[in-house]
Parts: sequence; structure tokens; C-alpha cells
Amino acid sequence: MSENNALINSVIKVIQSTGDRERKENQVSNSIGILLNDSDAKVTSNDAQRIYTAWANTYDKDHDDNVYIYKTPLRAARHFAELFPEVERPRVKVLDIAAGTGTVGQELHKQGFRDIDAVDANQAMLDVAKSKNVYNRLICDFLGPNALDIKDYTYDGAVATACFYKSHVTEDCFPELIRIIKPGGLLLMQIRGDALKEMVGFTEAMKRLENDQKWTLVKEEYFPNWYSDKAINGFRVVYRIS
Repeated sequence: MSENNALINSVIKVIQSTGDRERKENQVSNSIGILLNDSDAKVTSNDAQRIYTAWANTYDKDHDDNVYIYKTPLRAARHFAELFPEVERPRVKVLDIAAGTGTVGQELHKQGFRDIDAVDANQAMLDVAKSKNVYNRLICDFLGPNALDIKDYTYDGAVATACFYKSHVTEDCFPELIRIIKPGGLLLMQIRGDALKEMVGFTEAMKRLENDQKWTLVKEEYFPNWYSDKAINGFRVVYRIS
């Protein structure tokens, strides 16, 4: 067994463990760090999907129980909702990018959106998201330079949060997002501040698309407390598709 396989198997073992809550909180926190490349481990996209498949059924509970975890997905949905008048939200067609188990979709639904689709690379996570009954269509595909099974100019808006990491989604997906969002539509993205620094090319790709008039900047800001108990900032940006 390779060193990386051993590492991923150990993470999966932690995720599937039961027992003392405080101990598991700490273990899950460490697992999240490995998954998001906080460690020196070179976690691949396939490694990440193995972890998510093992984690799908307990993902929400582990995050709810874990004092370390962030409320950033809820922030993303709420900030996205502020971009649309409340009366218009039921008619706005939205894509939840890297939807996972559907946390953002649930909050979007609470905020009044009713036409929501989801895309995620992990079918087990999408199966959990489906059970929440807030999505019209769930698409299992990896978001990157590849073409998704979505027609041009389908969405009025899209939201992506907590998915931009080296082993997850990168800036190579930007042209595809521009293709599937209507001209004038809005894209909200959130990324962890330290991940933004590590992802060489992310900021440059955003600016290049601005310069090429593919999208225009609506808003960008850093915000505190990506996690509830760690001094890690987040970065939020909103673009309007040209």
C-alpha cells in the first residue's frame, strides 16, 4: 500500500468511527485539514472523492457536531440572496456548484429560491442532497474545463463556496461557468483566504476574464472567521456575466 493510500484509509477510518464526541471532533478537524491540503499530503481529486463517498452519510452530523466547523456555506447562500429582490427569487434559476450534501441549497430554499439545480463530483453526496427535496436537477460531474451536461445560458445565477482547493475545483472551470450562466447573470464565489494564496493562477484568471470583458466585477471582499474558532479569513467575489 502506498503512503498516500494509507493516509486516505486512515482518514476514512476516522470519519467512520464512533465514540467520544470531543475526541472525534478533533479527529474530524484533522481529517478536514488533510482533505483540503492543509498538510504536506498530496491529496488528489480521486483521493478526495474516496473520502467524500465514505463521509456522505455522516457528513452533515459531523459538521453540525463539530465546534471547529464553519458557517461559511450559509453565508454564501445569504449573500447570494441579497443580490435578488425577494419577490423575484422564486423565478431565479440557480446552480449550486459543488453542492455536496445540499447545505447551500437548503439555505437558498429558505431564502425563497425555488428553481435550484446542483452539480457535484460525488454521487454519494448528491444522494444525500436529493433527500432534502430542494433541487430540481442533480448533476454528477467534476467541474473543470470539461463541458457539463447543461445548455448554454441556462442559469440566472450560481453560487460556489468551500470548493476551491487544489484537490477540488480550480480556476480552469471559469470558462464553463461563463458558458452556462446567462449574460447579465451573477456568479458568487467564496474561497478560503489561505487557499487563495496557495492556488497560483486563481486571481490572475479572474482578472484576465475581467480584462477580456467576459465578466464584470460587482463586489469583492475579505471576511473574518471562515471557521468559528480559527483566525482564517475568507474571500468573497461576485461577477456579472457579460
